[in-house]
Amino acid sequence: MLGKNLIQAAAKKPSGGGGSGPDYYVACTGRLSPYIRAINFNTTTGFGATFANPTLTLESTGIDFEPNAEAIGLVSGGATSPAIEAWEWSSSGFGTKYTNASHNIYEPKRIQFSPDGSKVLVVGNFYDCVNVYPWTNASGFGTKINLNTTQFISYADASWHPGGDYIAVTRSGSPYVEVYPFGSGWGAKVANPTALPSGGTPTRVRWSPDGNSLILVYSSSPYVEAYEWTGTGFGAKYSNPSPLPTSTVTGVTFSPDSSQVVLSRSSTPYNAAYEFTTGSGGGFGSKYADPSPALPSGIALDVAITGDGKAVIFAHNTATKFQAYGWSTSGYGGKYADPSTTSTIDTNNVMTIVSAT
Repeated sequence: MLGKNLIQAAAKKPSGGGGSGPDYYVACTGRLSPYIRAINFNTTTGFGATFANPTLTLESTGIDFEPNAEAIGLVSGGATSPAIEAWEWSSSGFGTKYTNASHNIYEPKRIQFSPDGSKVLVVGNFYDCVNVYPWTNASGFGTKINLNTTQFISYADASWHPGGDYIAVTRSGSPYVEVYPFGSGWGAKVANPTALPSGGTPTRVRWSPDGNSLILVYSSSPYVEAYEWTGTGFGAKYSNPSPLPTSTVTGVTFSPDSSQVVLSRSSTPYNAAYEFTTGSGGGFGSKYADPSPALPSGIALDVAITGDGKAVIFAHNTATKFQAYGWSTSGYGGKYADPSTTSTIDTNNVMTIVSAT
């Protein structure tokens, strides 16, 4: 969410890579104990110290930092013991645990704070499975506001518009992507795009930071598609990128200025990056060269560009769980040293990043 998917983008001004402390906190979810990994990252010095983990007993599938880096939310347990959880967060890492959110979701999948940090969005499988909760860092989750989906639907992902006034959700079955206005509650669904998504169920949905485009990724061809957003509804579907990715796209992130898109992928070279123009007449531009000489190692499961646009971070299924590269308007720069510590969590597709300052 992974997003705020820078993945889920920083709301506070980054310190600019001075090297004296972390610019960002980065965290990802996992299928195996301890089910979560969180680490410091500095755009000058790279990865720093890891944080002690909270006690979790089942796999986690969604994670997000509160925009001011004062809380972190998590969905866990799958269908066995589903839970929507959150902890206070500080420069010391996980703090006091909030009371879990009340829900009836069979299998929670994704969690995302609203851009202003006043709400939390959660989606999952089947009935009663798209909820928004009021949120305060003082007291945690409020009473859920449910979309009242009465169909037997599996929802894969969801994302707040940068303005905080629309929510995009992806689902199994046509129309595959839906957008709803949200103020104090859910509004009527926005009209479906004229050209529906063609890759099946989108596994990720993300808005461009300027709010003028919407991007979807898939496990089958064309692997990625994008739409104009007019401010109140879908505009034209953009032409697909050329060349297309050639394997499952697992994650997507925009640069802070919305002019670049980076994808994480399931097979070598484990990434694809393109120029991008938002709004009317925009879409995918030229493909950037892959990082050289060191490609991401193993299956890349999610990706994030830092809020200052100076680094791109991949979450992946190798021992360190994270790899990072310099990033600029020209694309990839040099590779940062991998984290000095390893983890056994078996990365589970979702990463989140937030400014530490």
